[in-house]
Amino acid sequence: MKKLILIIFFLFFSLPVFAASLYFYPLNQKVFPLGREFSVQLMLHPVSEDVNAVEGKITFDKNILELKRISEGNSIVPFFTEKPALNEKGEIVFAGIIPGGFSGFKNFLTSKVEPGKILDLTFIARKESVTSIEIKDATVLLNDGKGTKAGLSLSNLTFSISKTATSEEEKLEDKDAPESFTPELGQNQNMFDNKWFVAFVTQDKGSGIDSYYVYESRMWGAGIKENEWIKTESPYLLNDQELHSYIYVKAKDLAGNERIASLAPKYPIPFYQNYLFWGIMILIALGVIYFTFKKFKKEK
Repeated sequence: MKKLILIIFFLFFSLPVFAASLYFYPLNQKVFPLGREFSVQLMLHPVSEDVNAVEGKITFDKNILELKRISEGNSIVPFFTEKPALNEKGEIVFAGIIPGGFSGFKNFLTSKVEPGKILDLTFIARKESVTSIEIKDATVLLNDGKGTKAGLSLSNLTFSISKTATSEEEKLEDKDAPESFTPELGQNQNMFDNKWFVAFVTQDKGSGIDSYYVYESRMWGAGIKENEWIKTESPYLLNDQELHSYIYVKAKDLAGNERIASLAPKYPIPFYQNYLFWGIMILIALGVIYFTFKKFKKEK
């Protein structure tokens, strides 16, 4: 009996308190089209701690799937010590660090912590079959200054390849904008020469995120013309390093739906230095002069 209690005690208390999660998105995609490109994203959910390094391998059946592209755009990993690429065995190998750590993106509407994207993988299926994309030999390290390994759960993606799957039609049916998100200001001595940048990420459960755009303006509520948006990726180096500007970030999904998030200036311009303020004051002054002059002429 004592031995049993000791074994239970050891098992319970030797389990990692923290368990990060690596998985593929979309989670609920069960069928992909034959002969057409489709994308999956490798996601990291840190659960409750900071992580600052991740590595692993992604395997798939080369007789069924052909890898077309590996994209690091909008990745939470700014520095890959081993750039994601196919090795001689046909595995996608990657390793990278996250300076300052990553503890997830806070969704201020739901108070939930959202995961971050590591890689975007585009495949094309060559024949009808049931197959899977798997994560192997993965490691995540905590941002604790010691390189402590985090507990890690892995979720592989198993799906069917079918002639009847129509990803293009599914995209057209997506009428929902990307999920709400909040851009974050950042400054890091290992990035952009310690200059200010803005980081952002969101998800789209319909057709998937296509692109991001940024616009900076020192005037609140200024109308933004379509050609004034700057297409970019996260993190984005800000032009206004004095942080006097409003920052607008637009996320666009593959179906054309858009979501715009904004940040107020960290250091707002004093009202007496604002051109808009003086423009309004001049208009008011001209109005007062005009009506005073008009009244004076009537009285004459």
